[in-house]
Amino acid sequence: MAACEFDLAYTFIFSPRAGTRAATMADSFVASDVIKARFERLKDVTDRSALRRHEARVAASKRFWSRVLRRNDQMLSGRTRQGN
Repeated sequence: MAACEFDLAYTFIFSPRAGTRAATMADSFVASDVIKARFERLKDVTDRSALRRHEARVAASKRFWSRVLRRNDQMLSGRTRQGN
């Protein structure tokens, strides 16, 4: 993850769904405290990478699109063509 320098990573902690093969493998799961620690380390790596990349964009001139947020019409959300 660090070498890739992602701006964003959609990560989540796995949870088995009833009726799936994974739900029958609970005895093979990694301990929840280990899962949480690994997830936090992954999040920290991604956050540091994103911060470096975002700081490099400060004061840069870019074209972007924006929209008013549905849940708060006083806020805008925007992205560049590259998705950042």
